[in-house]
Amino acid sequence: MIVVCGEALMDVFVAHRADRLDTELVAGGSAFNTARVLAALGQPVSLLAGLSSDRFGLYLRDLLTREGVDLAHAVSRDQRTTLAIVQQDQSGGHSFSFYGDGADLHVGIPDLQDRFPDAVTSLVMGSYALVTPPIGKTLAHLLAREYEARLISIDLNYRPSIVGQLAQWQAQFDHALTHAHIVKASLEDLQLAFGPDVDPAAIARQWIGRGVSLVLVTLGAQGALAFYQGQVLTAKGQSVEVVDTVGAGDAFHAAFLGWFHARNRLSLAALPAWSANDITQAMAYAVTVSARLCTVRGACVTVLDGCAPLTIHDPLAVC
Repeated sequence: MIVVCGEALMDVFVAHRADRLDTELVAGGSAFNTARVLAALGQPVSLLAGLSSDRFGLYLRDLLTREGVDLAHAVSRDQRTTLAIVQQDQSGGHSFSFYGDGADLHVGIPDLQDRFPDAVTSLVMGSYALVTPPIGKTLAHLLAREYEARLISIDLNYRPSIVGQLAQWQAQFDHALTHAHIVKASLEDLQLAFGPDVDPAAIARQWIGRGVSLVLVTLGAQGALAFYQGQVLTAKGQSVEVVDTVGAGDAFHAAFLGWFHARNRLSLAALPAWSANDITQAMAYAVTVSARLCTVRGACVTVLDGCAPLTIHDPLAVC
């Protein structure tokens, strides 16, 4: 089983009209999306997140339950559900503003189980939950506790509007980096965090020098890169009619990990034996899944019907 740790919220899509603002509410959050995609791909997954007792929180809980996400590690909280206001620009990019100190942030160290069941082979976390208190302190504790026992994959998913000053974010992210085996980031994340002229290969080398085994960089329509054991591996992008890219990176992350989990190879012990061909196939599959998700508003996983289940008999499942 994969345990995904982090935020669960409501994305509020805002469209400007001449005399009003039109809004559409969609369940979201990086961890929330990742867990839902894994479940849609037939992989056993549990979500470690704070879920509010308000109407939105009850909706999030119901949606996860119906889609097969285990909630044994979820924590009930009285704080309201975080709202992420999403505005799309003409180029298809998004800006986010957060109305929070919501329930998803209020997970403390006492809320953690003393140990995970042996069936839990990997932990996934990222985005603002890694660096925002109080959950950031909790996840830092969890990373240190589990680093030598389970494969840990983190998603940079940099959100400057909520994590505050870059210097402060870098100090907190540094702790996560030293306890990660896989790091996934988008080119946009890297440009926001390290400047528009950032060299992804240089950043990947730095992270691998710190002990990370594999760095994944998504390039939007151009596909993805992987930096692994001194090699640079590539996956081509796919052409689709894009409706919305929110959640596409989460879908890539989930599908990549799901590809290995379906083959009983998503574990700390199995990671050193991953081949370049394994990673290239998993990336190609992840590109397919994330492209499919871009054809609908929000991370609507019903569009992934036909992408699952992955089986050990399929060298590369294609939606």
